[in-house]
Amino acid sequence: MSEKIREIEAKLLEIFQKIESDALGHIEAESDRGAVLVAAALLDNGLKSRISSRFLKNDDAKDPLFEGGNAPLGTFSAKIELAYRLGLIDKECKTSLNTFRKLRNDFAHEVAASKLSDSRIRDRLIASIKHYPYLVEVLKERYPEMENGFSQVNLRTLFNTAFSILYVDLYHSKDTRSLTKQSSGAQA
Repeated sequence: MSEKIREIEAKLLEIFQKIESDALGHIEAESDRGAVLVAAALLDNGLKSRISSRFLKNDDAKDPLFEGGNAPLGTFSAKIELAYRLGLIDKECKTSLNTFRKLRNDFAHEVAASKLSDSRIRDRLIASIKHYPYLVEVLKERYPEMENGFSQVNLRTLFNTAFSILYVDLYHSKDTRSLTKQSSGAQA
């Protein structure tokens, strides 16, 4: 590998570590409920950015595709589906984003849903992670104790790491995923 390619990879890794660190900074001080709500909002915004980068520039102050009462892409679920159909995210990412959307709905609309350790929420989070092989690979690399099962890692750590990897994944293509795995300075 040429020196120039190594320099580019090092710079990309630095950028991805900063994105991951910034994303985690938004949720680390939050309660479980707050972390889920903020994480979902950040993922929703990241998805909006990824989708809109494929569109012609909108000169209006508000983009009618994303904002307003009849905005066809006004919901997180609509953005997830469109991103998948356009090939911007893969099936596994779609499944994980939908899980974050459902977790957000649980925490936003149910008084009883207050902790990630609630059995239904815990099971949903772990199932989502298991369906995203890339995420499992990154988690096992960062937390070797996961070889003995998900219960060996704190749920909030799993949530924070899953969120940060998904967030970073929205900002780069699948062929640079190896850089995310190398990111160790921004661990939860």
